[in-house]
Amino acid sequence: MARHLDYIAYFKMLADLHLANAPGNKTFYKKGLDEFLNGLSLDESAYPAMLLDRADFTYKDNGYDNFTKIRTVAFLIFDHVSDIQDYDAIDLAFDNSEAIIDKIYNQINDDRKNPECAAFLKAVDMNSFQATEAQNSGDGNYGYFVTVEIQSTHNTRLI
Repeated sequence: MARHLDYIAYFKMLADLHLANAPGNKTFYKKGLDEFLNGLSLDESAYPAMLLDRADFTYKDNGYDNFTKIRTVAFLIFDHVSDIQDYDAIDLAFDNSEAIIDKIYNQINDDRKNPECAAFLKAVDMNSFQATEAQNSGDGNYGYFVTVEIQSTHNTRLI
């Protein structure tokens, strides 16, 4: 069964694979940590970036000897625009972010069909992907907040 670190590792791999920016620049951050708060440069070459917001979970008792663990993973894909009055550049940032989300969606869908993939990927509900525009015009960051559900059923106790 996947746990917190498994999700971090997988989404970091997705960021490294699909967020092309300058060599050596970081593309993956975790919300609320110093690496994000102090590490994201306003240098254009640091973008696009992924911010893993959370990987919350709930349990559902199925009334039998098994239960379902429902995990909601939320992340942001964002790009940077230096001139917040340049509306064409803002539209391009949204467009670029959407293209990255499309690649991530395709990658997850491909990975979950791979017999050697991590078991939790088989439980990804591909119909649950939802992206909502997100922006912080004060910092010039524009992109999408994405959520996806991963539902895994367990026959017995958690291991």
